Amino acid sequence: MSGIHFFVTLIYIRNQNHSMTKSISCKDAGKDCSWSASSTTNNEEELMSMVKEHVLAEHKEIELNPKNIAGIKSLIKTTRRFWWWG
Repeated sequence: MSGIHFFVTLIYIRNQNHSMTKSISCKDAGKDCSWSASSTTNNEEELMSMVKEHVLAEHKEIELNPKNIAGIKSLIKTTRRFWWWG
């Protein structure tokens, strides 16, 4: 196996570990706010905990009822992290 082939194979194997990130920002919801959060453990509950904390502190006009929580969850983005990002 050539050096480059081994390196590419190693990258492929590492990326198969489901290195995913969930993220959300106030801008995603159309708010004029620069806050954003991400969960590198791909954990939606962890991310929603951060969202709720931010909403209660900075956006008191937003009621955290089931309908709004569902709407917020629909804005969560899931992206794959590349191997050099850890």
